[in-house]
Parts: sequence; C-alpha cells; structure tokens
Amino acid sequence: MAFDDELRQSLVERFPGAELVDFGRADEADQLGGVVCWEGFEDVAQIDRQIALWDMLKGRFSRDQLLEVGFIMTFTPFELTALAERS
Repeated sequence: MAFDDELRQSLVERFPGAELVDFGRADEADQLGGVVCWEGFEDVAQIDRQIALWDMLKGRFSRDQLLEVGFIMTFTPFELTALAERS
C-alpha cells in the first residue's frame, strides 16, 4: 500500500468517523496535507489535537515517511463549517 493510502487509513482508524477534507498532494512532488474533521476534537485544544495526531503518526511511520507530510489541520465539524462560511 502506498504511503498516502496508509496515512489516510491510519487517520480514520485513530479518529473513527473522521472526514478527510482536501487531503492529498497538489502534484507528485508536493508534500501531503489536508484537514482531519472529527467530532471528537470538540473541547480539545488545538495543541492537544496536534499532539495526539503526531504521536500516532510517529508511532506508525518512519521519519523519512513523515518528511512527506507538509501539514495536517484538525477541526471539528462546527469549526470547519464556520471557516467555510467566512470565505
């Protein structure tokens, strides 16, 4: 399985019911990134969300693989909707 697919699978396993939004690469040379939208992030500080996310990633993937990740944003459905309404 390709790294991109493994990463997506790991995210939905760790955050059950999460939606991956705009998740991918602009082209083959770019880093992977996107948004994890999950109800379980409600009442969790952004820094704690990122710690949980990256602890999981560091436990499953090598340093070289993680260098392919540019960013992963974490939002609740409410936050993502509010952000979309502002744009």
